[in-house]
Amino acid sequence: MSNQEPAPFANTSRDEPSQENHVAVEMDHTDTFHDSVTEDTSQGRPIPKHGSLPLHRNKKDNEGGHFFGIPPYQSPYQSPYTGTRTYNYTEKYAPDPFGEEFKENARVWKVYLDEAENYDDEMLRGFKDTIDSLLIFAALFSAVVTTFAVATVDSLQPDYSQITATLLLEQIKLLRAAGNVTEIKAIPPSSVDLNNVIPSKNDLWINGLFFASLSLSLATALLSVLVKQWLQAYSSISSGNAKERAVIRQFRFSGLEKWKVPEIIGTLPLILHASLALFFSQLQSLHFQCTWGAFS
Repeated sequence: MSNQEPAPFANTSRDEPSQENHVAVEMDHTDTFHDSVTEDTSQGRPIPKHGSLPLHRNKKDNEGGHFFGIPPYQSPYQSPYTGTRTYNYTEKYAPDPFGEEFKENARVWKVYLDEAENYDDEMLRGFKDTIDSLLIFAALFSAVVTTFAVATVDSLQPDYSQITATLLLEQIKLLRAAGNVTEIKAIPPSSVDLNNVIPSKNDLWINGLFFASLSLSLATALLSVLVKQWLQAYSSISSGNAKERAVIRQFRFSGLEKWKVPEIIGTLPLILHASLALFFSQLQSLHFQCTWGAFS
């Protein structure tokens, strides 16, 4: 009996699979000549044996793989809403001893700092992208408006070339009158009055609104730089324990709301749009004036 007892154990070791390696035989109903034999490893991923057909993998297995040998693009920015963030803070931080739930390094302050950090990252990233775009556009637009404003300043000054031509014409008339024995009183006096040279109202409007557009554009750039400095001070690293850093962050956030910084950032594009509207309106008036002067 002692010699025959190990036989059942030997048979079971051959017939029954182990916990690490499991062999499953699947019959393909469409093809009766081939069998699909797979072997499960310790990671739970099926591996085809030699001589078996290749298995059709699911889409989930192909996600994140290489596409024609090219690794997938991984953005440096990782959103906290993609599932990689740990929301279970009971596992992330050890529980506090009884009676020390509000100490300097208690779990509640660490949880607050984690939540505040994710919120501030999203908020500051949106603010900084908006301000950078406004700064670039305001700088380029201010350069264009300055060119037109300087060009229209000459229209506010007396046209000395026109005055010279008018005086020369009057002098020629006087010389002709003297040669023809014509009375000097018959020659009409010149309309030039150097003491009362006033530009036209149209020139004043065009130049004034060009400077108004330039002022709004520069004001947008100035406020953008100030807001950028405020955000830099807001995101600066504070020292101290978890409770002190949480209090400092809340103090900064309260100041950000008290000084209406989000409202100011939302108003900056409106100021720049108003500047752009003034520029286009005066550009159209200037074009109409040049066209009317050419045909008149």
